[in-house]
Amino acid sequence: MICKDQRNSRKDDCATLKSTVAQAKQLFQARARSLIAARRLKEERNPPGGLTCGLLRTWAAYERLGLAPQHIVSTEPLPVARLKRPTPAQVWEFVVRNQPVVIEDAVNADDFPPFFDFADFDYLRERCGHRYVKVKGDSCWDNKGRQLFLNDPTIEISISDYLDLIEVAEEHETCISWYMGKLPLHTDVPEMFEDIVNAPNSPWRKYGNCFGENNKGVHTYFGCGGNTTCIHSDPSENLLFVVTGEKFMDIYPPCDAACMHTTVKKFLNSLVPPFIDPAFVPAEVDKNWPFYKHAQPQRVHLKAGDLFYLPIFWWHAVQGSIGRNMILNWWCQQHPYKEHKYKGFEGTREVLEVLQHLNEAWSETDSASPTPQERAVAQELGNGVLYSDSMRAASDSYKKLVAPPPPMNPLKSASLLPSNGFRWKASR
Repeated sequence: MICKDQRNSRKDDCATLKSTVAQAKQLFQARARSLIAARRLKEERNPPGGLTCGLLRTWAAYERLGLAPQHIVSTEPLPVARLKRPTPAQVWEFVVRNQPVVIEDAVNADDFPPFFDFADFDYLRERCGHRYVKVKGDSCWDNKGRQLFLNDPTIEISISDYLDLIEVAEEHETCISWYMGKLPLHTDVPEMFEDIVNAPNSPWRKYGNCFGENNKGVHTYFGCGGNTTCIHSDPSENLLFVVTGEKFMDIYPPCDAACMHTTVKKFLNSLVPPFIDPAFVPAEVDKNWPFYKHAQPQRVHLKAGDLFYLPIFWWHAVQGSIGRNMILNWWCQQHPYKEHKYKGFEGTREVLEVLQHLNEAWSETDSASPTPQERAVAQELGNGVLYSDSMRAASDSYKKLVAPPPPMNPLKSASLLPSNGFRWKASR
């Protein structure tokens, strides 16, 4: 005779078994949907080398911010256009197509006094020389002698000292060890921000209606000595105005993400060194980043007074002129009319959800290793490369490919030290 406790125990076991079977069925269905979605993505977008986790994360960022599908599919990029004093309606035609455009003679002295004031070092010393700001200091040199700045600002220096360093570097035709990159003027240099806001007709006043909200204020990039930024992509529309000097850019369409060798953690940063012609890729570069040769860069040359519209998610590397060079950046959201709303299996969401599960399974102990069915799904999704970032950290690759810093005259080197010292800013 079976006791009551035994009958209850059997009922619990049956309920648990049914629940387990239901969960397994749901997981199997999710994997099947993911596999179908992955096949569709590979067919529609045709990425060189197939799918990787880094690429999927990049595409997910595209979709989250509403980049239209036609800009993700591998195709010939829209050419960079050049306009002279266009109307906002004319600029809008390029914005809605996500097409880069250089606007020549964008401002004049009456419209935008900062164009002339910010190029005057005496004016900057008097207006905001006392301010301490963060600058980039983590750099290396490539085999062309370019100084590459790799990370965000970590060092503090006064604007007055920084201006002194640039003047000495220009006199001796050399570079300095720091770069005032990605500096938010609205928080760090309110005097410059005030000048921009009070200008009668700034670039943003002229063309801001072509975009969504500008909730990041205005940033500046200010340096000398050919300061160079590595290939990356911004999740914002970008209006870039050249105050002084020149800028040289290689820009790539969003669909070139598959050529950028991104990683899961750095999915908007390329591991490929900047300013390499895909038609003449060095053997060592091709060995580490074999899909870059399929990239489609366009060279853009900007001079003082040019305003450049760089569309959202266009990849770019930037090099400044040897002398002083300064730009102002307005990062903003897409215009709501331009945003694409992704639904269901249209994008990468379902694929990433299943990959997350499989990736966790692969990271567990042998006893929890993925089943043959899971491995089969993984193999078909990405030819077996989805669960590891096969390309190593950028810093390791750069160390192998870049040359040591060019030797400097000791007297010149000493003259480039800030007169009042500088402060390291702890990373947070």
